[in-house]
Amino acid sequence: MSGRPITKTSQAQRRAISEQRMVDAAVELITELGISGTTLRAVGERAGYSRGLVTYQYGSKVGLMRAVTKTLAGVWLERLQSAVGQLSAVDGLCAAIDAHYHFIHEMPSQFRALSILAFASIDPGSGIQSRVSEVQAKQRQSVCGWVREGQAAGVVRPGISPERFAEHFLATISGIGLQWMVNPDVELLPMHEEFKRSTRNMLAPNNGKSSLQ
Repeated sequence: MSGRPITKTSQAQRRAISEQRMVDAAVELITELGISGTTLRAVGERAGYSRGLVTYQYGSKVGLMRAVTKTLAGVWLERLQSAVGQLSAVDGLCAAIDAHYHFIHEMPSQFRALSILAFASIDPGSGIQSRVSEVQAKQRQSVCGWVREGQAAGVVRPGISPERFAEHFLATISGIGLQWMVNPDVELLPMHEEFKRSTRNMLAPNNGKSSLQ
């Protein structure tokens, strides 16, 4: 005998492991079959558990989709915050664009599943609209904050509206992601690089008038 103590997995640890496996299984199924094909039974089977356990932990399919949305949004926001760090203004915005590119490039399944859930949230019966709305609100607040910081520092044109720019910024990010989802062969890097150039140009202090006022 080695004499090493036997480490037992706690109930909380087992629950965390099972939840992660179920979320991972749901991500795979959403990308393969869509939300309609992602049933509690299918998630349980893919994760190696019973449908009963999935139902016990999430209550319903809507509960599961909410949990998946929360988990994936958390992954994205964590990557975003890590990429931006202490950067602000235009540099922070460009770092956010880079983070978006790397999220798609490095975690395509997670990005695709999160995007599918986000677009599906416009359905009043989806039950996940509030989750997606919270994430978008946090992103708009961050973008507005970066623009205001830049204006205070004199590196962003004072006449531009932080709120309107944030809406435009997130709409463009969403559009790039949608293009990739519809056509995975599209060249992502050039789109992101052009987005950074246009962002810098739009916010430049010596730029002329913009419609985002």
